[in-house]
Amino acid sequence: MTTQPARPAPSAPSAPSEQSMRAADRRGGPGHSVLLAVLLALPAIKVAWTVGGGRAAWEVFVVLQPANWVDIPIGMLLSSPLLAAVLAVVVSRVVIAYFAARGAVPSGRSRAEMVRITGLFLVTPFAFGTLMAVFYGPWWGLGTGLGILALRYGVLAAYRKGHRKVVATETAAALLLIVVVLPVAGLASALNGESWAPVLHCTVDDGEGTDRQRVIEMGRQGNGIYGWSTDSHAVVTGTACALDESRVVREPWWRDV
Repeated sequence: MTTQPARPAPSAPSAPSEQSMRAADRRGGPGHSVLLAVLLALPAIKVAWTVGGGRAAWEVFVVLQPANWVDIPIGMLLSSPLLAAVLAVVVSRVVIAYFAARGAVPSGRSRAEMVRITGLFLVTPFAFGTLMAVFYGPWWGLGTGLGILALRYGVLAAYRKGHRKVVATETAAALLLIVVVLPVAGLASALNGESWAPVLHCTVDDGEGTDRQRVIEMGRQGNGIYGWSTDSHAVVTGTACALDESRVVREPWWRDV
């Protein structure tokens, strides 16, 4: 009688999947490349569409200087609650998955470890939810907090209990947010024709006289500002400025094409 080869243990096939999950989360989670591309591309698209692209966009970036480029995504987030909410959920998921893959999630059930896991689970949703409520209202805060909780629960359940169904659902939801919802919300904000910064009515001297022009503020100097004039299509300095209640500079892309 021949001896049959021993069968592999039932748990063996799951090991590569777990290793793959951890490797992906160490790189930032599913769709991390898309997330980085979106964050880098959206500010450039915002400026190019708002001021008209080409030389105008280049001139704006030169005048802003790299240290002030962060003003563009901040302005986009402050004017788009959907983009801010989706980005908060995605960033929270990336951060918790990154640290979970490196062993930050406790596996025991002692009181100290349960306190730690509760903190990991609740602190970030509470913080982001509070910020969203302050800037956009309580419903945006509640929705953002619940979205963060849902994805964080999926990550923690995967690393503490190894629930495959939870892992698949959470990964699919994260990919949907990063690959579909975030780019769409970001492009809608970038192409809506609204300025990323306050728009002011200022007295501008163009060398041939002075007149009142609409200026996108890019910085302050002395008693005035410097920025992009939507009337003369150039970088100008302005004084005696008054805030324009509307930030609309041109038609949204979906109406202009």
